[in-house]
Amino acid sequence: MNRKPSRRRRTIIDAHVHIPGSNGDVLGWPAPTALAETVAALDRAGIRQAVITSVRSTVAKDMQEIRAGNREMLAAVAAYPGRFIGACQVHPAFLAESLAELETMRREHGITWLGELCGYLGNYQYDTPEFAQVIAKAAELNMIVQIHTTDIPGLRKLADAHPQTPFILAHMGGRDDHKARVQAVKECPNLYVDISGSDISRVGILEAYIREAGPDKVLFATDWIVCDPGIYVHRVNWLDIPEADKEKIFHGNVERLLRRS
Repeated sequence: MNRKPSRRRRTIIDAHVHIPGSNGDVLGWPAPTALAETVAALDRAGIRQAVITSVRSTVAKDMQEIRAGNREMLAAVAAYPGRFIGACQVHPAFLAESLAELETMRREHGITWLGELCGYLGNYQYDTPEFAQVIAKAAELNMIVQIHTTDIPGLRKLADAHPQTPFILAHMGGRDDHKARVQAVKECPNLYVDISGSDISRVGILEAYIREAGPDKVLFATDWIVCDPGIYVHRVNWLDIPEADKEKIFHGNVERLLRRS
């Protein structure tokens, strides 16, 4: 079709943002350590809202740190009304406390998003009875679940077990696994992909998800504070697809998921 790249102002919602921990943790990257700098970067990229989780809770390996990080997330949501959509973290190694934390986050604070769950950072596995119970609780609470994983068959199993729960596959994948990821997003009605991470620079990978799984299954996301948000805005604007499909990716799809949660 050879449409010209879009340059119009849009509503953009980022489905994958890490806010720096109060201890200055930015996942090892030379990124800003102040929340105000995160807001400024999103502003500069034209991103109106963002789903946020705290680095502190993402990398935590005990419940005290997880709770502290979750409350940093809540404080950020309160500090910037209407700007941030909160997402919480838990840890299956502390099952009873994690289930209670999910109840607290959902019922007392209205948090409807779990993740991005990063087992490799928190040092836990997904293929355990404890993790299955965490996901079952999230499903019971009508939450969205976002997971960083390379175990696509395992993720498909979780999605199939909870067909009413939206699962978001963080990142599009690399040369060796993107086809399996695309196929999973295509075939699982409740599985979506976010476009964050380094994969965005690979020629044709975003187009493959849109072509095979459809634009309704693709969420705009950046992985700030690891990745620069402006790159992702340009990449979606660069797509040779109808404007209506770009709007779905930029904000429509995530808004639809949030409305049902």
